[in-house]
Amino acid sequence: GPRFPRTDSDGRLELESLVLGRHRFRLHAWGFLAAEESVLLHADTPAELVVQLRPERIWRVRTVDEEGPPKPFAAVTIRHRRFYQKRRSDSKGWCILRTPAEIDSIELSSRPQVWSSFFADQPTCELTVAPK
Repeated sequence: GPRFPRTDSDGRLELESLVLGRHRFRLHAWGFLAAEESVLLHADTPAELVVQLRPERIWRVRTVDEEGPPKPFAAVTIRHRRFYQKRRSDSKGWCILRTPAEIDSIELSSRPQVWSSFFADQPTCELTVAPK
């Protein structure tokens, strides 16, 4: 089953007694995008996996209707030429999106009934959801 070990202060981690075969690792660190890597373990051969995490930018998007009240549970899509994510806003209309830090503008769209979209270049913004 999954284990949740932590790295030391140098970002290193040593795991022992793993069974032979392929293992998938998902790495998380505050302020960085999660990374997923795999390694194939062979008998009597130590394996080393080096992962460089990429800094992230956090976007806080609030979905609202045309009159301004929050639009809860709206589907939100983020697009960039190298990046794509889908999320749902929470009960207060907020949605948190994570991108690589070098992305400084994104296209947002939402579709509870009709698509609406715009380009965002601020870390906190509102996306107006138009009714039918």
